[in-house]
Amino acid sequence: MSHETKEQTNQLEHSLSFDFIQEGQWSATTDSKYEAANGMYGGWTAALLLKAAISDERSVGIPSALTVNYISKVPSAKTMHILTTPLGGGKTVSHWQVELVDPETEKRHASATVLFASRQQSSGFLESKMPEHHNTIPTDGFSPPGAFGNEMEILPISGFPPLNQPNTRSTGWIREKSGREMDLVQLAFLADMYPPRIWFGKKAYCPMATITLSAYFYANSEEMSSAKTDYILMDAIGTRGKDSVYGARANLWSRDGALLATTEQLAWFTD
Repeated sequence: MSHETKEQTNQLEHSLSFDFIQEGQWSATTDSKYEAANGMYGGWTAALLLKAAISDERSVGIPSALTVNYISKVPSAKTMHILTTPLGGGKTVSHWQVELVDPETEKRHASATVLFASRQQSSGFLESKMPEHHNTIPTDGFSPPGAFGNEMEILPISGFPPLNQPNTRSTGWIREKSGREMDLVQLAFLADMYPPRIWFGKKAYCPMATITLSAYFYANSEEMSSAKTDYILMDAIGTRGKDSVYGARANLWSRDGALLATTEQLAWFTD
């Protein structure tokens, strides 16, 4: 892991802090400020697990993919252990497993896989296009339900509020109020920051919970530095909802027009 990436994670100590126990083991207290309707906000958990993998001195390369499985409700204001385990790999990629465990019961509340890659400048392509009106920053905000909503800024462009909408697409600028500068951990934190797609065709909110979430990181250091504490444009759309599960995916854009990350998730819901 480069010195630059290790230093970037220090920006999050005030809300994603943990203590080193021994190699591959950490202790953290879940932050009640980021509690959602059904346990901790999923992005907070994703960011915590990614940060632990980055902080492990054995990790090499840049985190390029993250998949989090939400096994059971992650309680707030609770001391948990984080276990980081290298699974193997080759010269350019390595795979890690990260688990969030209750030290009293040994129950696993979340697990993640993290892919580290040694990345170099190369040719490429970009199929996605940044949505129109990307230079417009609205003034009217939207607050998600749950305590974590008080810590976030969402400035809608379209698709809000997420009820009685003609389709499941929404676009809006997002930012955390703490003023954290952008890094890969912060991108993971924001990867769950869009309304549940199942709400868009309903007249009232229904219970739901994310089952699994994946994020893929494309931003280079220059694009990350340019974003700093600015808003990120979240463009999200549903895939399909049926038989109590639904899918969704989203693109995260910088104001400069760089596609920083993409994310996709599967969630459970009940009518």
